[in-house]
Amino acid sequence: KNCSFSLNELASGENDLKYKEILIEICKNILSSKVLSPHKDMFSRTIVDLLLSTKFDHFDSLRIVKVSGGDLSQSFISDGFLIRGNFGLAFKPELKEKKVKILLANTPMDSDKLKMFGVKGSSNSSFENLSMAESKRLTKKVDKIISAKPDIFVNRQLIYDLQMQELHENGIATVENADFKGVEGLNAFLKLPIVTAFLNNNIDNFFKQKDCSENVFCESVEELTIGSENFVKFKRNINSNVTLVLRGSNDQILDEAERAVEDAIIVLKNLINGREKLICEGGAIEIGIAKSIMEIEECSNEFYGSEKDIKREISRAFLSIAENLLINSGLSPKSLVNSAIDIIKNNNDMLGRTSLDLDRGMIVDGIENNILGSYHVKEGVIKRSIEAVEAILRVDGVLISEGRKRSDS
Repeated sequence: KNCSFSLNELASGENDLKYKEILIEICKNILSSKVLSPHKDMFSRTIVDLLLSTKFDHFDSLRIVKVSGGDLSQSFISDGFLIRGNFGLAFKPELKEKKVKILLANTPMDSDKLKMFGVKGSSNSSFENLSMAESKRLTKKVDKIISAKPDIFVNRQLIYDLQMQELHENGIATVENADFKGVEGLNAFLKLPIVTAFLNNNIDNFFKQKDCSENVFCESVEELTIGSENFVKFKRNINSNVTLVLRGSNDQILDEAERAVEDAIIVLKNLINGREKLICEGGAIEIGIAKSIMEIEECSNEFYGSEKDIKREISRAFLSIAENLLINSGLSPKSLVNSAIDIIKNNNDMLGRTSLDLDRGMIVDGIENNILGSYHVKEGVIKRSIEAVEAILRVDGVLISEGRKRSDS
């Protein structure tokens, strides 16, 4: 804990070039052990740019879209908010070069099947009356939507063809079956309310709200195709770069890539918000812990026998982590690790900062060379490894169940 520090201690703010470079280096360290490691330079810069674009609205509008086909290296940040779908019924409105009024809803635009088919023993006439009542209900809802005069109606649920045609005849484009994350994200992206019930004048009241009246307009809306999938892209007047489009050859690769990106995003978000501390990576913490345990063992006369052996083995275990890093990089482990310990002995200020630069094969100051990582991630790894060892030590014996008896016949 004494070796941790905040991001603001290393960089003065977002406008500082070092601020962005530190975030990029931390992101590279996070992605090094994941499926994105061959493309970690590109993804690190992409993720940091995405976070800095969405910081002003607390990252609520940040969105990740997976598109099968292509390669991971073809992933990119879209200059708008993407929702899967199209305008429907070959209706192509001119919405690209004008301010677009959006109506965002999560409301049924189809007949109530339970009401129509759930009543047992109803006659044909009663069924017809019920069907007519449902049609009138939908017609009233469509009339209320038309009266609000939106340019585009985005609905979380299905829109029947008849209702869609009526909206199109009145110059209103539609997007149906928008995914839940898409609707919630668009709500944060445009600061729009989500209409769920079409009561008297409630749509007009939504649009007249002070925090909504300035945001109901979108800079432009357009259809586009990525791979074999159709999307509708919404752009606002500031910071529209909020959607990361992941490309990959199959769903398994895309799922792994999404998990890796989300892991990096969580750590970097906490860093930017000041809820996360930094530590030096490259074996600095492990070497520091091992050296501290060795000093306690040498200076104290309280430990004898097995307790002393346990402490010695714990320090060796932490040193072996740094040694394995060097072995996996094709470097000599013993000499570099011993040199790192000697540096700490000569200068105690380097405790927790003596990082192993695996690219250059030398010992460096982790802070000066941006070899940094998350304090909470490192703390979690160490705690879980200690808990695993404790669980193994508590096992007094192995229980083997007796085999099932079989008859001779």
